[in-house]
Amino acid sequence: MNRLQRVGESGLHWHIQGNSYACCSCGVGCSCAYGGNETRGSDGCCAVQIMEIDSGNIGDLDVGGTSIAAVVDWPGPMMAGKGTGRLYFDPGTTEPQRDALRDLIGGKLGGVFSRMPELVPKVLPPIIAPISKQEDCDGTWFTVGNFGEARVKPMSPPDGESLRLHGSGGFRDDVALATGTGSWWRDPDLREWQGGGYAEKNTFDWQG
Repeated sequence: MNRLQRVGESGLHWHIQGNSYACCSCGVGCSCAYGGNETRGSDGCCAVQIMEIDSGNIGDLDVGGTSIAAVVDWPGPMMAGKGTGRLYFDPGTTEPQRDALRDLIGGKLGGVFSRMPELVPKVLPPIIAPISKQEDCDGTWFTVGNFGEARVKPMSPPDGESLRLHGSGGFRDDVALATGTGSWWRDPDLREWQGGGYAEKNTFDWQG
């Protein structure tokens, strides 16, 4: 047990702010977003979530300016659990930051991530891979080494405001709905998949 885990169990404070982009193998209208217990248009649910932490701390450790990709392969719907996951850290993160973020996202420090051990009981060793970001009029896309791409194009009605989902399933309270067509992932230790169309963007302010 490392020092961070021991402190976390006694009430380590953490606070992170930034943006999250996610897409999965399910079609638009993915039931997981509503806390449902079925998948839509795919065999199980494979998903990637890119977290850009603009500012934040875990205990006295500054984790601002870090980027992480979290990928999970669920044999069924997300909320049913039994997932296998892996974290991919950009090379710009330091070893202490990677250790702290791994404990945070893994649910060891509570807060919005507290259910992760239940939803993702099997976690593979993390990988360090460059995470690059590009933006244009069609949306945002990320490339994570040679492992995959996450493409997120916001859905907009005629009035130009983004379509949003409030009180969604999991730990996302307010997300902008998007399409993820063109996304894909290929990790030899996980199931290969392509985006089924569903995606979302979330501006987060989480603490515990």
